[in-house]
Amino acid sequence: MLSPGLLGKFRDATAAAYEAQKDSRILWRLAELDRALGDLKAAGEAFATYADLHPEEISAKVMRDLMQGTTTTPVSDADGVVPFVLVHNLAPDEELVKIRKAIEDRRDRFAVATVGHNEKQRVDVNARAAVYVRADDQFREMTREFFWNHIRAQNVVERLGLELISEIKDEVEAIAYASGGKYTLHRDNAPSVDNGRVLTVVWFIHDEPKGFTGGDLLLHDEPPLGQGFTRIIPRRNCAVFFPSDRLHEVTPVESSAEDVLSSRVVLNGWFHKK
Repeated sequence: MLSPGLLGKFRDATAAAYEAQKDSRILWRLAELDRALGDLKAAGEAFATYADLHPEEISAKVMRDLMQGTTTTPVSDADGVVPFVLVHNLAPDEELVKIRKAIEDRRDRFAVATVGHNEKQRVDVNARAAVYVRADDQFREMTREFFWNHIRAQNVVERLGLELISEIKDEVEAIAYASGGKYTLHRDNAPSVDNGRVLTVVWFIHDEPKGFTGGDLLLHDEPPLGQGFTRIIPRRNCAVFFPSDRLHEVTPVESSAEDVLSSRVVLNGWFHKK
C-alpha cells in the first residue's frame, strides 16, 4: 500500500493536472486521493463539484454526502465504499478524563490482543500487535451512555442501513498500540462466523499532544467494485461508527513513548443484532 507521503505527491500532481485541464475524470481521481489521505473535507468538496458537473451520476452525490457527513439514507450506490458516521467530541472532556483514569486503574489487566473469533482466537503479532482490556460492568456503564446518545442522535443505524441493534448486548474494550502496533486487514464479524456483531465504533481517546504517528483506521472498499479506502486519522475524542462486517485495518504506529498508554489508545465497541 502506498504511504501517505507518496499519496500526497500523487495528490499534488493530480491537483496540478486538474487545474491545467479541468477534466472531471481527473477531479474524481483527486477526490479519491483526498479520501485515501484522510482529508474528508477536501474529498467532499471535490465530489460535490463532480456531482454538480454530472448530476446524473448518483455515486458522486452519495460520495459527497458520505464525506461531508450529511448522509441520511443507507449507502448503496458507491461501488462498495464502506459507509460510516464520524462524530466529533463524543463526550465532555471531563468525562474523557475519568475514562482515561479508569483505564489507568485497570493497567494490570491488559493482555496481548488476539485475532480470530470464538474458540479460534489466537495471538498473532504479525497480524495484530496491541494490548487490550475487556470492560467490566462498571467501565461499560461509564462509556455506553455516550455511545448510545450519539447512535440515537445521529441516526447511526438507519444511515448505515443496519438491522436493529440490542440495547443490552454490547462489548467494549480499551486497546493500546505501542510503537510498531497494528491490525492488518480484517472484519469484526465475518459471514462464516456470525458472532452477532452488527455495528462497530472506534473512539480515539489518546492524550494530547498526540504522542504517536500512524495508527490510521482504513475502511476498505469491498471488492470487486471498490478499489480504494477511506482513511480516518486519529483525533482525540472523535469516534467513527461503521458496519462490523466491513474490511478495515489499523496502520502501523510510530511512537517514542515508553508507556503504551501514552501512545494510540482507543475504545472499541461492538453492538449486537436485536
